[in-house]
Amino acid sequence: MITLFVATLLTFGDPIEFGSLKSTPPEGWKEMRAGPMQLKNFTVPKAEGDEESPTLIIYQFPGGVGGLDANLKRWKGMIEPPEGKTADDINKVTNFEVSKIKVTMIDATGTYLHKPNMSDPSNVVKKKNFRLINVYFPTDDKVYTIRLVGPAKSVAAAEKGMVEWLKNFK
Repeated sequence: MITLFVATLLTFGDPIEFGSLKSTPPEGWKEMRAGPMQLKNFTVPKAEGDEESPTLIIYQFPGGVGGLDANLKRWKGMIEPPEGKTADDINKVTNFEVSKIKVTMIDATGTYLHKPNMSDPSNVVKKKNFRLINVYFPTDDKVYTIRLVGPAKSVAAAEKGMVEWLKNFK
């Protein structure tokens, strides 16, 4: 059986909703079929010279999904640091406020430990020179987590648009 995944270009102006908050994503994000626990799944334009496009996935969880500290710990383990560095050396944690909500972002560059099949977590594909930005966005009734991952150069090109999109949730 062949499964066909179809990408559709989001019509600019279609907002994404986190509860009562809405924000319009940047132009060029292509919406893909979302998997289990995913609210949305996008490919993001790649930078010139990169072979792979970054992906941006929005997960939604009722309740605490283990809380902020548990997520930060898990996310720190998704990027293998270069030799001589630790996970704490390469992970930069920042906080900002969006509509009176404390949003936390963690950013790291290194070798991404990609798990293509969550039913077999021992299957890990190492992707060098990747960048991973994870966001913890709690609302009154759900916690949304956002993952932007891809080649470091492409993620750097997408970062400003992603942060502006997050800060525009009203």
